[in-house]
Amino acid sequence: MPRRFAYPLLDRTKNGIAVRLLEVEDVDELAGRAVEARATVDMRVDEMFLGRTLRRPRRSVRTHRWAVSTVREQLTPDDIASQTPADIASAKVATFVLIHGAASDSWYWHLVVPEVIARGHDVVAPDLPSDDDSAGLTEYTDAVVDAIGDRTDLVVVAQSLGGFTAPLVCVRVPVSLMVLVAAMVPSPRESAGAWWSNTGHEQARREQALRDGRSPDAGFDPMVDFFHDVRADVVAEAFARGERAQSETVFEDPWPLESWPDVPTRFLLCRDDRFFPAEFQRRVVADRSASRPMRWTAATCLRSAVRRSWPNGS
Repeated sequence: MPRRFAYPLLDRTKNGIAVRLLEVEDVDELAGRAVEARATVDMRVDEMFLGRTLRRPRRSVRTHRWAVSTVREQLTPDDIASQTPADIASAKVATFVLIHGAASDSWYWHLVVPEVIARGHDVVAPDLPSDDDSAGLTEYTDAVVDAIGDRTDLVVVAQSLGGFTAPLVCVRVPVSLMVLVAAMVPSPRESAGAWWSNTGHEQARREQALRDGRSPDAGFDPMVDFFHDVRADVVAEAFARGERAQSETVFEDPWPLESWPDVPTRFLLCRDDRFFPAEFQRRVVADRSASRPMRWTAATCLRSAVRRSWPNGS
């Protein structure tokens, strides 16, 4: 029976990337097949970037090429060959669906993707239509569901604004687990635009600044508020790429659900997060999970806050 091993092949999706595993009959074939898989990745990338199918070619080229670059650097034939038959056979394969936040794209997860793949799982990391003024929560959800296709055993992971989309995905397709990473937790009929004042975010941000010895009146500075504990090489790459345009349309769209989906949910907050402070996140999650039935686990502190490039590899 074919065994799965962690070498990614890119699947073309409407937006973003999807990564699937190559199957082999014999573990001894891994190193040789890895070379074949790498050639297949190169071929598919060349085919993708002939400008024939992608809706936003320039951004899509950049998005897909980081995926290929990342797997080349972090998943080598030696890494694959070092997996024992027991490791591969015992692994339970899930599909991790990674949903980025506002003004972003699937590059946000570029350090996460190879870690998930190396553990024997599949990954779907769609690009949401963030820069499309005609796109609201329905279109965001459609982009994720389309990228999932017929995959099963889904773990939906969402960051920041992705917290508005992830629950909507969970009512469209069967999901085993939802993981929210420093995410916005909506209430019924609440828009993402109203979420900030409804949760008291600005006051919480000011209080955090005072605790840190920073001026609460200082204007937003991405280096101070987002990148203060991110690896220098990741910061440099993020700034070189630039920030993606973000339409306000999705912030005006009321969250349509009357209750939280009946899906086990885990919330990961970041201990040193300056933009969504830990105490603020604990309060919001506690208030909103207590107000209506949810299958939540307790909020968990990550060792370091990396809102723009989680995890930071430290």
